[in-house]
Amino acid sequence: MQQHNRHTEIRLNPRSPVEQLLADREKIKTRCREQEKKLSEDFAYIRENAPRVILSGISSLLFPSKNANNKTGQTVPAGSSKVPLAAFDYIAITKMLWPVIRSMLITWSISKAKSFILGLIFEKKKKT
Repeated sequence: MQQHNRHTEIRLNPRSPVEQLLADREKIKTRCREQEKKLSEDFAYIRENAPRVILSGISSLLFPSKNANNKTGQTVPAGSSKVPLAAFDYIAITKMLWPVIRSMLITWSISKAKSFILGLIFEKKKKT
């Protein structure tokens, strides 16, 4: 009985502002840890599956399936199985692919310049 009365006394006594702030701080820290854990799991999933997701998105934009139009319930005229891409679709694809293309171009140009310079250096040595 005394324990029951002790709990009711604690509940009846309001917390001081400092105690309330400390309790709120602990709750917020706990929620932050939970959210960090969820975010890290989501980012891990994205990192693991990013190439597949990007490629499937690009392929679905460039080569839409015949069933994609029928999912919305619209009738598709005969002979028009592809949905035309709008200009902003091409811009979005270009923005997404540009870093990859740029790095490939830089690598290719560096290797070509290197082989050209080495060719010039070694050709002069062979002639003399």
